[in-house]
Amino acid sequence: MRLKSFIIATALSFSLITPALAEATLKATINIAGRQRMLTQKMSKELLMVHLGINTNTNAENLAKTTTLFENSFQDILRGNKKLKIARVTDQKAFKDLMDVLAIWSNFSILNQHVSEHKKAHRGHVAITDFFNLPLLKTSNIAVQSIAKSAGKSGISPKLANTINLAGRQRMLSQKMSKEFLFILSDYKPDHFRSELKKTYTLFNTTLANLQNGNRAQNILAPTSEALTAQLAKVSNIWSNFKQPIATAINGENISTAQKNIIINQNLTLLKEMNKAVQLYTL
Repeated sequence: MRLKSFIIATALSFSLITPALAEATLKATINIAGRQRMLTQKMSKELLMVHLGINTNTNAENLAKTTTLFENSFQDILRGNKKLKIARVTDQKAFKDLMDVLAIWSNFSILNQHVSEHKKAHRGHVAITDFFNLPLLKTSNIAVQSIAKSAGKSGISPKLANTINLAGRQRMLSQKMSKEFLFILSDYKPDHFRSELKKTYTLFNTTLANLQNGNRAQNILAPTSEALTAQLAKVSNIWSNFKQPIATAINGENISTAQKNIIINQNLTLLKEMNKAVQLYTL
């Protein structure tokens, strides 16, 4: 793996002292680290679409692109990328957490590459995706939490760092819901994934309300500009339609072709519009 070529060099140059970084750089780093969570779920969703024969060629190509983006972003976070304003991770805890991500990613990436190259995913591939995707998500989430905490020590407002982190998590939840919906469509552990989908649905819904209104108790800022208020309202409008098929799946009711198409066709719209909101927090 390309990552291994610079892991040793990064470890040798590791420092416990984090230099003062520009706020814009810290925001961008939290944003990209947070995006990794979303990519774990997006690639899982794309593999399931290949399995179900949904736009097979397109989703196989998307899986390859998402896999490459995850790996490239991982490199950028580890060693920094001045062009993208991403700071190299120098916090001891964050570095260790990223190594935990790498240990899981080394296996998961092989599966993604195989499916994207052959444009086929059988039941065994679905089971492997189920086995690896949540550990990868959880370790990625732990890493971004450490990075956000470290940023809070380096000059950025802890409340702003937390708000960017949670807004970024919404991107992941949009793809996690879609993945869980597709597991149900695949008739793979449907009762389990209905339960998981309900949790994801509730978390997305609650977090969106907190982002729109602010929540002092949870250290979440209210929108800081009219543009951000308008963008979150746009996300809310998309969500009002998107959540209806999700509720149908949670309740164990028959999912119509029209409802399936809403998830297939609008999940990326929800993701993209939420990503625009995240970008506004980083300005």
